[in-house]
Amino acid sequence: MPLALNSVAVVRALGGAWIFSLLSAMILAWGWTIGRKFRGRRLLPDGVRPEVPWRFGAIVLVLVYYVGLQVALVGTYASVTHVKKGEHFSPRELMCLTSVINAIVIATLPSMLRKTYGKSPWTLWLPSDQAGLDARRGVMTYLLVTPVVYAVNIGALKIWPKKEHPIEEMLKGGLTPTTILLAYVSATVFAPIAEELLFRGVLQSWLARVAGVWPAAAPRTAEIVPPHGPPETRDSLLNAPAESPASDGLAPLEQFDFNTVDDEPNPYAAPATPVWPSKPAPPAANDLAAMPKPLRRAVPIVAAAVLFAIAHATQWPDPVGLFVFAVGVGLVFQRTGSLVGPIVIHSLFNATSTTALILGIFAKE
Repeated sequence: MPLALNSVAVVRALGGAWIFSLLSAMILAWGWTIGRKFRGRRLLPDGVRPEVPWRFGAIVLVLVYYVGLQVALVGTYASVTHVKKGEHFSPRELMCLTSVINAIVIATLPSMLRKTYGKSPWTLWLPSDQAGLDARRGVMTYLLVTPVVYAVNIGALKIWPKKEHPIEEMLKGGLTPTTILLAYVSATVFAPIAEELLFRGVLQSWLARVAGVWPAAAPRTAEIVPPHGPPETRDSLLNAPAESPASDGLAPLEQFDFNTVDDEPNPYAAPATPVWPSKPAPPAANDLAAMPKPLRRAVPIVAAAVLFAIAHATQWPDPVGLFVFAVGVGLVFQRTGSLVGPIVIHSLFNATSTTALILGIFAKE
């Protein structure tokens, strides 16, 4: 059921107040940041970064799982609803499918990585002791990054025509309470958590480990069970006084020299000097870790941002501005070692875009 006309006027008034408050907060945030920079104070102090347990296999596992989940769920839905091959889903169906896929990823992927690598991304990147501080940093970064992203996006729209996002198509098809709720839940809850888990929690953390920016976790090894009982039993046996050997007419074992037999050299004895000169082991071949430190810090952020922008390429030219957005989010993640800030930034940014879209539709009515 469409919203009543009197509700439209109320929404417009609230939207104007919201835009004014948001612009004021952005100006204050930029003023505070510039003043802090002039005083020589850091904006984002380095946080505690736990060891990254996963290797390249985790990236392959996540990619195969994510693509396979999309294919299986979309194919199942198409067969159940009797959608023929080549037909397109409606924008509402696309948003519902995307939300379900993201919800499944959030619910299953962390436990899958925990069973495979011993650690869950939520355990590593959601520190409870600094969640409030990381959330405030996320709000401040959102206020700083959002106007830059919109400025870049406006410039991109001057060059390329815009391709509408499924949320935009769904809302333009009719503003109802159901579509508005679906748009906000999909854009501000499921999408930020799932995408930050994939692009920052898994991909960027692995790139940071490869670059030597973050520490790598030691490989998991099975616990070795001592063959002679607990450690205290072994220690007591090792420290116990030696018993006298039985008198069997043989000389004690330690009197024999196994390198000589009948005063002749043993041909199986190790040579006194090595036959081949020893050479130092070559260093591990890792071109990324051999880069200068500032470049090594930038590579994981930029690489994850590029892949994040590519994942949104169907809504061109939005990826141009989203690349700038992802660089800001990746910087916060790499400096704080927490996913709280990136999720807050992503959720607020999507909420701003969705609200601006709804207000724009109301303005045209």
